Amino acid sequence: MKSIVQMVFVVFLTLFLVSCGSDSASTSSTPVVYSQLSMSHTGVDFSEDKGEYVDWEFQDGYVGVWSETNDAENLTYWYINNVNDETATYYYVKNFGEVSLDTIKSVDTSAWPPFDTTHEALKLNSVYLIKVKDGYVKFKVLSFNDWEVKVEYQYTSTTSF
Repeated sequence: MKSIVQMVFVVFLTLFLVSCGSDSASTSSTPVVYSQLSMSHTGVDFSEDKGEYVDWEFQDGYVGVWSETNDAENLTYWYINNVNDETATYYYVKNFGEVSLDTIKSVDTSAWPPFDTTHEALKLNSVYLIKVKDGYVKFKVLSFNDWEVKVEYQYTSTTSF
């Protein structure tokens, strides 16, 4: 009888330990939920989730728009960064192309394009990494509308997302 009780105890203990181990092993990281906003010519502050009418002193940047033909359907959009170093050495906007936002996990602070390079126009579905006044942002361009660019983004105050 004693051996049956011991056997039952060992079985329950084993099941308990296995179930505890499988719970911790099966938990996966929570997927990132990205924020959305429309950036405009009147400024953006990503850490405050504001896409327009941002005071100059708090602006991370703004949207520049140009049309050679003055045709609203043929507009070209740029992100103009207000966070450039005093020596104008780097332009803190990097285009990663059409990739998932999830692929950018950290910021390589030595990989910014030189300031004297031609600033590329924003492209639909492209992902960008930018330096902002109080951290870094990765964003994906979702749409263009008049003077606004709708983006999906994630802000971080560190170099890790």
